[in-house]
Amino acid sequence: MAPPRTLLRIGSAPNPPCSLAPALDAFRMVTLDRGGHMPASKKDVPTFEQLINPILRALHRLGGSASIRELVDGVVGDLGVSEELAGIPHGRGTWTELGYRSAWARNYLKNFGLIENSERGIWALTAKGRETQSVDARQLVRAVQQQHRETRGRRGEAPEKPAGPPD
Repeated sequence: MAPPRTLLRIGSAPNPPCSLAPALDAFRMVTLDRGGHMPASKKDVPTFEQLINPILRALHRLGGSASIRELVDGVVGDLGVSEELAGIPHGRGTWTELGYRSAWARNYLKNFGLIENSERGIWALTAKGRETQSVDARQLVRAVQQQHRETRGRRGEAPEKPAGPPD
């Protein structure tokens, strides 16, 4: 694959005479890929909320049970996600951003009672999930967060909003 080309130069002012000039010049450059498009970034990856229904659809298509890899592949196909976008890393580990957000979506679907982790790395529809083709993802997230607050309150802990993935 050929290296990306810099096609646009933003800002027309000459570089100031200082040691930061090369850094400022680099900041003004916008790098485009060979097709003239901006490269994919984390902000382009669907949010965990946007992945809830595609995961549910993938499980239905795959007969009600699937590995994590099969689910991610199903979501990629369903949403038409590019290889570049699907491969964006999450932090410094081995996770991709899509994989990380998919894990959060599976967690919310599990806590809502639509899927279960039948064995390590395998997810399956519950009876409720087999009857449910799609959900209002925003309402599902709110219901799970409310359930979490109530559970924490019953245990005598201070209710607080659960930490969620970045959008």
